[in-house]
Amino acid sequence: MQNSKNNLPSRVISQCALILVFTLITNLTSEASLLNSKELKASCRIEIDDPHISTYASEYRGKKEVKVNVRSICNVLQTRVQLTVKIYKTTFFGNRLVAQSTTNPADPKSNGRTVLNYGTSALCKNDKKTNYLGIAYASAIIAGKKQYANKTQSRKIIPINCGT
Repeated sequence: MQNSKNNLPSRVISQCALILVFTLITNLTSEASLLNSKELKASCRIEIDDPHISTYASEYRGKKEVKVNVRSICNVLQTRVQLTVKIYKTTFFGNRLVAQSTTNPADPKSNGRTVLNYGTSALCKNDKKTNYLGIAYASAIIAGKKQYANKTQSRKIIPINCGT
């Protein structure tokens, strides 16, 4: 007869195996969900914020403005960037352009890995709730060739108490 201390009961072995398998599955599932939750970002892209009320205009100029901020971001040097931002008011009859601006490609600020266009805004005429969306597109010289970024729209159409 063998010593019972040397033989673990099969029930204990089964429980240990079950705990080990459960732990492995939980770890793999959480790693996969972390990978899926992070957005893959292109090497060159346009990032556009949702329309909002400009805090700078309100605090420093005493005016209420709807605004959209946009960035052209690239993993390599981009030069002569022309980053265009448009703000549209959405209506039953279609979208109406209320503001537009484009960066100057000759300006030194239009070169680099990140180029900003934070200057697009429209003055509010009243507090009427209005829906806005932003659209941006760009062109730049990258590695000696002219490249274009297609139109990118803000994620949300935002209702703002700002009639234009």
